[in-house]
Amino acid sequence: MNYHPTLRSLRLFYFFSFGALGSLFPFLPLLLHKRGLGPSQIGWIMMVIPFANVVIPPIWGFAADAYRIRLPLLRLAATGSALTCLLLLTQHGFFATLAVVALFSLFRAPLTSLADAASVASLDGRSHEFSRIRVFGSVGFGLFVATLGWLDATDHPSLLIASTAVVYLLATATTLSLSTPSTVSKTGMSSDVRRVLGRPSVLVFLAMSAVYYAGHAIFDVYFGLRMASLGLGDSVVGAGWAIGIASEIMVLLLAPRFFRFVRMEIWLTVCAVAAALRWLGIAALSCADALLALQSLHGITFGLWYLSLVTFVQTRADENSRTSLQAIALSCTGIGSSFASVLGGNLLSHHGARTPFHMAAVCAGIAAFGYAMLAITSRNQNQPHRDISSSE
Repeated sequence: MNYHPTLRSLRLFYFFSFGALGSLFPFLPLLLHKRGLGPSQIGWIMMVIPFANVVIPPIWGFAADAYRIRLPLLRLAATGSALTCLLLLTQHGFFATLAVVALFSLFRAPLTSLADAASVASLDGRSHEFSRIRVFGSVGFGLFVATLGWLDATDHPSLLIASTAVVYLLATATTLSLSTPSTVSKTGMSSDVRRVLGRPSVLVFLAMSAVYYAGHAIFDVYFGLRMASLGLGDSVVGAGWAIGIASEIMVLLLAPRFFRFVRMEIWLTVCAVAAALRWLGIAALSCADALLALQSLHGITFGLWYLSLVTFVQTRADENSRTSLQAIALSCTGIGSSFASVLGGNLLSHHGARTPFHMAAVCAGIAAFGYAMLAITSRNQNQPHRDISSSE
């Protein structure tokens, strides 16, 4: 395999696939609002996306491994995302929109897991290169969300949706030069998985991570509507996301310099405290500049938190259980996200756009307490630690 062209293709795939996500996802709630749907209806529609992230990827992953068709399925998922996205060009009622988003999520949900598996297989043991590939996804997301926000994309829905579809097709095109060997996965719910899940500290960690991400999902879904309630347009929404993604990229690049010197339970606590402050600020502030400055905390509340979550899981797994345990952790965050999407919509509908962020701050506070208890109880335990953020 010619390694460097493969690396370039994978970087381009992440750039375009996450760029397409950034073109649509931050603006979708506001687009649905402008099409006359209420906050509760938007909450139910947006719940489909995290719910699909819990249910769909394992099905596609099993098919990819069982039939050794990972790359064909990756291309199908990207192309299917483009084509089903075009169904949003027509304005629909609540149930039709729900069905369209569900169909879109059928293809979009497995895209990242298929890409991750293809990337690791293509790297031929150079696992330290994966973070250098994945960061291009953050760059693409930030660039496209800023561009579409600057163009006031929700005032031009055809531009928003057509751009998203084209970028997904560009992602498909980048995979045509890839030739990654597929292998059948031997990972399953082994005795190690059951042993790890039997630890009370791990169960607390999973529960707190679900609660934590319920709060973060409020931002993902309702930030645009909160800005609209203040009379701020797409440009502020796009700029807010771009600032957040820029801070995420910065944290991911700098993490090897400081990450390994602090236990994961402490990092998780720090992230939860920062999240509580961020959500309270969004609820309380009305100045665009102050709200945009606040989004620089995204590097901590998502980037550093996600890195800490992955490390917490991976340092407790063996080689035969890493995928299963990681899938369980991410499924828990998906459950929290689904819950928040619906409850947040009801809160916004009955109590205004500030209230969902008050709920998000409460979730972050609960998670901070739980993570802090883990930090205290594990202080005297000799947990193994491996810095996954540094190069091998």
